Amino acid sequence: MYQAKLPDESVNIPTTHPLVGLIKYTSIMGIFLIVLYFVLILSIDIIASNITPVQEKKIAKTLSFDTMGDSKKSLYLESISKKINKCANLPYGVNIRYIKQKEPNAFAVMGGTIYVTSGLLDMLDSENELAFVVGHEVGHFKNKDHLKQMGYGFVLSIISSIISNGDDYSMQSLFGFAQSKYSQKAEFNADKTGLDLLVCSYGNASDASKLFKKMDKDSSDWEYFGSSHPSFKDRIKSIENRIKENHYDISTKPLPLKKI
Repeated sequence: MYQAKLPDESVNIPTTHPLVGLIKYTSIMGIFLIVLYFVLILSIDIIASNITPVQEKKIAKTLSFDTMGDSKKSLYLESISKKINKCANLPYGVNIRYIKQKEPNAFAVMGGTIYVTSGLLDMLDSENELAFVVGHEVGHFKNKDHLKQMGYGFVLSIISSIISNGDDYSMQSLFGFAQSKYSQKAEFNADKTGLDLLVCSYGNASDASKLFKKMDKDSSDWEYFGSSHPSFKDRIKSIENRIKENHYDISTKPLPLKKI
């Protein structure tokens, strides 16, 4: 005769430890995000490389920065720009704008415009130093870094939104670190271009790394771990190595910076 029995008490107990399932899920999700990240980064590189100067100009119209109307400084900066433009072989001319700002800085934006702050000009002693800075920013234009960095930031925001609604700081830090490596590589490449354009425009590499030597304050390499820019020590070393490799002249006296 059939007798009903209660089910075995172990029937609802999983055969594997919950931690194993969590590790599997985390691993699969991690692999998915890493693949997605690199696919998106590759896509950004391809898209940025194929944006035409006309398209870039249209996008640039949506961006604006407050500038100071110092005609003498602007004319002087433009004279440096013209020298660099002759060697750069860009599909468009590069313009320089002056910003009255104490923080020493220079940056490139879409459309071929470079902004230089008064704080940076106050730090410079020679026209060669200024030409290197301009050449560095032109290097970003040549490599389309200004477009790629915007795309990289967009990719990072997408990844961050997927990861637990942005609460998983360890994964965000990982992708942020990967992005910083892209950025540091771009800075090294722009330094090399800036050096080459300085030599092309002025016939020598004098004072190419002088600005970085002024800004180097004996900081440790750990301060630049995960930073968007390499350490000044590494940048100085990279520039000096390229000078030696290409036998660039550094004995010629640099042109003094015009005090306007």
